Amino acid sequence: AGPAIDGPATMRSWRDCAMATDILVGVVNRLLRAVGTSGQSTTHPVQRFWRDVNSVAGHQALQLESAAVAYAQTVIES
Repeated sequence: AGPAIDGPATMRSWRDCAMATDILVGVVNRLLRAVGTSGQSTTHPVQRFWRDVNSVAGHQALQLESAAVAYAQTVIES
């Protein structure tokens, strides 16, 4: 067992995961545009990757604004 994880570290991790997800969505969206219209075909691997990434990014835990606000509140309070 490692050291205990405190509130600010937990909130920072949450914020970092949400930020990484936001960056990944941007990259995948640019990739889909670069592939062109063929990338939107349901048989194209980029389309599936785009769909999966955007689906995961919709999860509440990965919303950047709420994660950033929670982290900021934790930092201010500590």
